[in-house]
Amino acid sequence: MACTLCFALSLYVIALGTPALPWCANPAFSWWSPGPGPTSISGVFAEVARGSPAQHAGLKAGDRIDFRENPFRERWLLRVVALGDCVPVGTQFYFRIHRGTQALAISFAPQPRDAVWGHWYEWVGGVGIFWGLFFASVLASRRPDLKQARLLSLFLIAFYGMVEPSNVVPQWPAIDFVIATTVHVLHNAGSAALAVIVGSTFGRPLSPIRRVMTALVLGLSLLGAIYYVSLYVCIYLLAVPVDWLRNIPASALLLFASLVCLVVGAIATRGAERQRAFWITASIAPVWFLYAASAAVPDLVSTNVGAVVGQIEYVSWVWMPVGLTYAIISRRCIDVGYVINRAAVFATLSIIVLGAFVVVEWLLGTWVSSASRTTSTIINVGVALALGLSIRFVHRRVERVVDLALFRKRHEDETALRRFAQEAPFITNVDTLLERIEQVVTCHAEATDARIFIDDNANGFIMPKTNGAVVRVDENDPAVLTMRTLHGLVDLHRYETALEGELAFPMSSRGKLLGILVCGAKQNGEAYAPDESSALMALAQAVGSALDPLLNKNGEVQTQILNELQVLSSNLAAISTNVLDLTRIVQRIRDDSVPPEAPR
Repeated sequence: MACTLCFALSLYVIALGTPALPWCANPAFSWWSPGPGPTSISGVFAEVARGSPAQHAGLKAGDRIDFRENPFRERWLLRVVALGDCVPVGTQFYFRIHRGTQALAISFAPQPRDAVWGHWYEWVGGVGIFWGLFFASVLASRRPDLKQARLLSLFLIAFYGMVEPSNVVPQWPAIDFVIATTVHVLHNAGSAALAVIVGSTFGRPLSPIRRVMTALVLGLSLLGAIYYVSLYVCIYLLAVPVDWLRNIPASALLLFASLVCLVVGAIATRGAERQRAFWITASIAPVWFLYAASAAVPDLVSTNVGAVVGQIEYVSWVWMPVGLTYAIISRRCIDVGYVINRAAVFATLSIIVLGAFVVVEWLLGTWVSSASRTTSTIINVGVALALGLSIRFVHRRVERVVDLALFRKRHEDETALRRFAQEAPFITNVDTLLERIEQVVTCHAEATDARIFIDDNANGFIMPKTNGAVVRVDENDPAVLTMRTLHGLVDLHRYETALEGELAFPMSSRGKLLGILVCGAKQNGEAYAPDESSALMALAQAVGSALDPLLNKNGEVQTQILNELQVLSSNLAAISTNVLDLTRIVQRIRDDSVPPEAPR
């Protein structure tokens, strides 16, 4: 939901003023602040276009404006003009200006401006924004159980999704002020803090030096958030001089510090995680460095050089999602079919949300043009609330349609796996059960192989082979120990284990691990999708419940046979003792007997 809303907002802000959304006006003037000193909250109009409504209203180049003499709305609109953002059509300007010793009141409405597509570097950066948000949505939905994936997804949302909406709700400047301030804080301090936290997930456990660095930069991020809020409040809300705040290179210091923490974390990583940490850092670090440089260069060198660096930095925004996507696809961490699924759902949902806003704007401009500004604002807010409350309902419907249209076979395979999970408890033979599991998994999960290990009650798990040999895995194997403890699926690439394959699923019953289902790589070389993993986990748990009575039944039969053998052995021992006693009696009778005398 966050990615979808950020995607729609970014598309709206970037397309505003272009032929796609030509709803902007040209203020026909520019202004600048004269620099350090108590006049930093005042400015001078540098240029006024000839023949414009601003000139007809009496505004001239060189007129001075003092923020303290103008209401908050006018201060906020001047900020929009200074940033070069679009001024919505119908906006009214009310300024109190100074011309020499005179104080004048100026009022005018700018005319609609010509729609332009903008510069090429702006559209390259826009592609990076949309790609980054799409990658964040795929990462969050693909690996929601992985902490590192969740943090990386939040970082991408904070960095790419927080496009500063300086003119989203110009009718209500107070709401616009709150939104812009919040977005600015999240985009700078929030993304910096998340970059530090992502770096802290590498090379665990953290060394004392890294713990201190992480704590310091997180504290610096908090101070940065306070700095940005204070700057906005002092300039636009209170209109007080803030030269000492403006001269602090807070953004550059915070961004460079977070970059150092991220790189140090990647360097400290060892083992199998090192490659993943390298790719994440290599994708983020260049963009982050240019972002920090664009914040520092205007203050250290010049504004013109800063503008060039800012353009380069904006173009570099496309590098981060490209690098992360290459790393994910090349390592087969996300299957391509699942990416296409998320892309179709994400794009359709965004088009619906943005299309609703476009239709409402068109209706307001065509049918209710005579309505007051308050009425138009209420309608806009009502539409936004309706879309926000219905976004989950729309998402479910869109996802169902896309799945049925593009991924019918995948859902049929998932249904077959879950159906066998229901049938497994009714199979009464262990060998038949294990054979059916291998057939179902290789057929409907498209695994190259499926191997099953059974608890042998002798400190390990065994898997019989067709040639008569037996493969044994110790019960203290790292992957086995994790399944015995957490009873969840295990990614075998993250453990040094004797189990060979992609994923391992525990077959548990009553808290005891009775067996392990090990799935090999998929036949198409891609990764297992979340729905496939969930279905295989349900199948493994059902088989574990089915194995419990079967293994216990075999144990009872063996115990009964042993008891009968013990009774038979006891009886045989008693019979042997009796026969031996009888033999001794007969022998004694023979030895003691005397031949009878002849009759007299």
